[in-house]
Amino acid sequence: MLAILIVLVITVAVAILLLFSTMIGLSPLDILASVFTKSSGTLYPPFSSKVLAARTRHEGKEVVLNLPLARKWAAFCHSPDIEKHISAVYVSLPLTMSALIRHVVASPDFPLSVMGVVHAKHVIEQFECIDASVLGVYNYSISVTGSRLNEIGAECDVLIEVSSPLNSRLLVSTTMTFTSTDAKKARAARKRRPELTAAEQAAKTNLGPTASAPKQFVEEIKRDHSKKYAACSGDMNPIHLPIYCKAMGLPKPIMHGVFSLARGVAAITDAYSLATVPKLRIAAAWKLPMPVPATAHFTFGELVDVTKTEHANGLDTTKFKRHIEFLATREGKGGTLPHLRGVVSF
Repeated sequence: MLAILIVLVITVAVAILLLFSTMIGLSPLDILASVFTKSSGTLYPPFSSKVLAARTRHEGKEVVLNLPLARKWAAFCHSPDIEKHISAVYVSLPLTMSALIRHVVASPDFPLSVMGVVHAKHVIEQFECIDASVLGVYNYSISVTGSRLNEIGAECDVLIEVSSPLNSRLLVSTTMTFTSTDAKKARAARKRRPELTAAEQAAKTNLGPTASAPKQFVEEIKRDHSKKYAACSGDMNPIHLPIYCKAMGLPKPIMHGVFSLARGVAAITDAYSLATVPKLRIAAAWKLPMPVPATAHFTFGELVDVTKTEHANGLDTTKFKRHIEFLATREGKGGTLPHLRGVVSF
């Protein structure tokens, strides 16, 4: 009986490993190496930022844009026709998703364990208007530019730069921050945090002071939305997919955070006619996940006091004169819960 149980456990473990490997595009050996050589919430290896960037750097030259896939992504996220405008959000991540996972996250020099790593922050800077003709053929580079311990574990920054092969001009620069949690440190950090006041709690689900009445809209995220977004973005992480998410210990799939970012930016692009604005900056941070199905509530408005946002330290008030804060929330057991907060500057 014990032998049968052992065989069953091993079979399930192998099945989960193969499933995870297939979904995210990493070999089983890469996953096992990451799991057994790197603990969650710790940094490995302890290279300097300069050495880390050099050892993890991956480049692509004269890559041809997959137009049909880009059109599907834009339509799903309510972005403009890509013949006229391609969202900086698309250029910042889905465009290079496969290369990021296969060549950087899978690298033995990636400083975090691939299991349990979370995409926590995203900062994009666009340097010119982008459409299908500009991005038809492109170059890119990806590298880990820094890593550090934090209150709940460890984190690292990944820099993605997309440029034109014609004159090497930079089109979009993105810094993604990934975090890995140490359960023991996270529990200790929660105990140390003082209880929020009513005002502080309310601020988590409300915009800062805006120049006019904030605009609002609701996005119904249906049961199959995460599966559809996975297909058009290339992000096939099992946590986003029905049935497969259960193998990762989740009762429901989680909607891709970049979809929420893209949907919010699309609404702001439409409201403020940003498709023809060459230079802009997008800074965003995710809070709580969005299980599907769900009703997402989006709010955005122009800030009159840029100090009243958590992104204030990173805002460039010299280069950019207008700052649109956006927020996505959902309803949960504890009431209104924060999902995403960010600022679009132009």
